[in-house]
Amino acid sequence: AHNWAYERITTDWNMCIDSDDKLHQGAIEVILDNISNLHDFDIKCLVGLDSDFFGKVLGKKFPPGFEKVKINQFMKDYKINGDKKFVFNTEVMRQVNPYPIFSGEKLVPLSYKYIIAEQNIYFKPVNYIFCEVEYQEDGSTKNMYRQYRKNPKGFNFSRIARINLEKNYKQKFTNAIHLVSGTLFTGDLRDVFRTRHPALVLAAIPAGILLNIY
Repeated sequence: AHNWAYERITTDWNMCIDSDDKLHQGAIEVILDNISNLHDFDIKCLVGLDSDFFGKVLGKKFPPGFEKVKINQFMKDYKINGDKKFVFNTEVMRQVNPYPIFSGEKLVPLSYKYIIAEQNIYFKPVNYIFCEVEYQEDGSTKNMYRQYRKNPKGFNFSRIARINLEKNYKQKFTNAIHLVSGTLFTGDLRDVFRTRHPALVLAAIPAGILLNIY
């Protein structure tokens, strides 16, 4: 669906909203105001907040004072959790390869494109609710485990990119554990050697087996 959309988008900027979610009141004005006031050409994405339908922000807000960040490491450094909403420059996202399609699967994590794009652009955190989403306390975790099992090739594809591009070795190792677990679902052991850090992935095999069993 995202590949189809990026072939047809005609606006300079874009944002994905799930069909059962809705824009927060005033979000379009805030987004347009931030875009018109961007003076750093390296900033190609705004990152806003998600809330539930009652206006409760999901996860932590951004710390003040940051105009330009690498969002993946920024959120880890400041322990910013919860879903966020991305407003991307369309041309930047078109320059990243489309999401691959794997037979029998329906999902590649959307973060794959974000990680690739982040190598060349900066993000502007905006402490304003962009989107209101349907949220259940236990829904995300249960659904995510199910997605791991149903779409292991798509997740492995994303894990390989994360192992290659993450700056933090703890994060690389965490993704290596997930890669091992996913490989046990796919049966394609070649994924273990498709990263730039095969020794790291081999070291993650015991933990990956336990995760797969779990």
